[in-house]
Amino acid sequence: LLGGLGELNFDQQFLSLSEIESSWGWVPSDYLPFASNGCGDSYCWRIAELPNSTVYFFEHDSRLVQVAAESFCQVLRKWRRG
Repeated sequence: LLGGLGELNFDQQFLSLSEIESSWGWVPSDYLPFASNGCGDSYCWRIAELPNSTVYFFEHDSRLVQVAAESFCQVLRKWRRG
């Protein structure tokens, strides 16, 4: 649907396992972070909604969580550079 993974070039960074582990404690415990905008904010899935979770954006300064996209495919489309 997205043109093949080899063609994807994202504006956001996907987190490594060690980065995910180190984010536990500052990201709300019911969310699983998987990507970052490079400024300390995270894109997360809500654990209770897995495997088909909405994608949420966690803003680290305000500690607010808001919907970033209705699905993982939708967020990938948003992040894809042109």
